[in-house]
Amino acid sequence: MAKAIPVADDVWIKQTPTSDSLTISVGGQWVVARIAGLFAHLQEISSEVDRPVTFDMSEVEVLDTAGAWLIYRTAKQFRGNGIEVQIIGANDDQAMMLQQAADHDVPTEIEPIPNYSLRGVIGDVGAGVIGAAQGAVRVLNFFGMILLAVGRAIVNPKRLRLPATIHQIEQIGIQALPLVGLISFLIGVVIAYQAATVLGDMNAEFLTVDMVSFVILRELGILLAAIMIVGRSGSSFTAQIGAMVMHEEVDAMRSLALDPIEILVVPRFIALVILMPIITFYADIMAMIGAMMVTWANLGISPEAFIERAHEILTGWDVSVGIIKAPVFGMIIALIGCYEGLRVSGSAESVGRQTTKSVVESIFMILLLDAFFAVFFTTIGI
Repeated sequence: MAKAIPVADDVWIKQTPTSDSLTISVGGQWVVARIAGLFAHLQEISSEVDRPVTFDMSEVEVLDTAGAWLIYRTAKQFRGNGIEVQIIGANDDQAMMLQQAADHDVPTEIEPIPNYSLRGVIGDVGAGVIGAAQGAVRVLNFFGMILLAVGRAIVNPKRLRLPATIHQIEQIGIQALPLVGLISFLIGVVIAYQAATVLGDMNAEFLTVDMVSFVILRELGILLAAIMIVGRSGSSFTAQIGAMVMHEEVDAMRSLALDPIEILVVPRFIALVILMPIITFYADIMAMIGAMMVTWANLGISPEAFIERAHEILTGWDVSVGIIKAPVFGMIIALIGCYEGLRVSGSAESVGRQTTKSVVESIFMILLLDAFFAVFFTTIGI
């Protein structure tokens, strides 16, 4: 016996059971405005069905994508419960809409609700550690690829893109000198002024030159230079390469059998390794000049006396420590800046995200390596 279920005046569902099957006839306006009522009735029917089902759509007057999705979803639910389903009576347009619903049935992962419990926090920390370890492995692999490309350029100098390298030297070095010089000079002024004030309270103003010289030449000069280059050049590496990735220029290089690392990364890497010791030395000189001006104005120590005292207390290692660290810091800045640029996913938002990540990671690694060098040089007596 057929059982009709009126959902509204213009849409209905009718069940016609037999001994071995069930026919579900649907008709009327199967549109989005009726979906809520139709969904509830179909769910009620599906919970009671235990035999093969036939959907008869011959009396459906209007069908939109929401109605097609509901019929497809119900049939899929039946099949998931092991019930055989067939759909009959659909015209060509309706059959096409049902097929589109099937074609677009692509499950997506729902982002889990954040777990703020202690267990969730520990899990997040563990996931972060694992992610950091995996990222470190990828960076080391990228570093190896750069070294291989540099090695090929050394063996065959024709592979080195000399114009691009000179261009990067100009961009990174020559154009950065005014900014690096000004900031280093001002930092030297601040450090000398603070040192003179603190040592003056202990009647030890004569140690100002000693303190300022050691701090600037061993630590402050290289850190200032590296952090300024990170903000100015490291970030630009990521943005420039990321923009090329976004506009599919890097993919075009690969399609032409060109190595993006050899073309984009090696010139920046070589330029920064060459320039960092020069920039560091320049930053040291400008910071010392700033400190000299303060000691001359506040303490009456003439520039000649300042230079003579610095010459007495400083050794060759005191001057060289910062210069030794400079190429390593240059490698780190170029490595991370280019690596994050190549990881851009293709959107403007990704460029900004990777640029920020590049700056943060570069500064973190510079400070970490500086701490390592400080302990190392102290341990070996330098």
